[in-house]
Amino acid sequence: MSKNCKRSPAGEPWYFADSRDYAKVVAAEHAFFDGLVAAKNNISTMPGNQSLQAALREVTPFLHDQDRPLNILVKFAVTDPRSQAAHTLLLGTRLQPPQPKSHAQVTHFLCLADAESFLAKVHIDFDFHPEAEEKKPSPHVQMGGRVFTSLLGQHPHSRPTVCWNEGIDKPRLPSLPICTALLWHWAFLEYSDSEQVSGFLTAWHWNELVKKAEAAVLRPYFMDGLRIIDERPEKGFLKALYVPVAK
Repeated sequence: MSKNCKRSPAGEPWYFADSRDYAKVVAAEHAFFDGLVAAKNNISTMPGNQSLQAALREVTPFLHDQDRPLNILVKFAVTDPRSQAAHTLLLGTRLQPPQPKSHAQVTHFLCLADAESFLAKVHIDFDFHPEAEEKKPSPHVQMGGRVFTSLLGQHPHSRPTVCWNEGIDKPRLPSLPICTALLWHWAFLEYSDSEQVSGFLTAWHWNELVKKAEAAVLRPYFMDGLRIIDERPEKGFLKALYVPVAK
């Protein structure tokens, strides 16, 4: 076992220990936003995106103090590559440092909307508590669920239709660990022909930021996953993703 790999209360090795280290997650986010601010004049699609410019202004306090919470949302006009329907793509990051009576929280989400409705939403959560109240993997992706408050003000209708049951938040599916850079890049790859995102994919500065994020976030995950498969095949990789349940 690597010296950095933590153990659960039950003694089992935790996969991707860094994903449950809030300071390391925040460091990856800080590096991305700091690099994005520095590169904003070198990515052609950024200057004209008012939503992105507003988000970069909001992230300034976080860049000066990583202990601050962060809640940003950006939006892009995209076209569905199959149906050619026009959509709004909303991408959010929520970082909440640990509090005296609560644990740290990190959520990244993607929401798709049209002129009348929120059409679809997925969000990826990290769990930083050493034990869980219910069995769940960390990180995990959820489909649907409640509409975040930060989304509501971004829709042209004051009471937009929500096209899913907000009370259903399962299943929680094991997910690749993610950060803002990887969330945005994943979304851009899905809508690569849309004018507001295509410039990111061809920009050298953007791809350098993504490469650094992959090294910081994905490399430990795959290295630790391979270790678990090699050393504890009888336990199973998927089971190792689950946070121990508090007894």
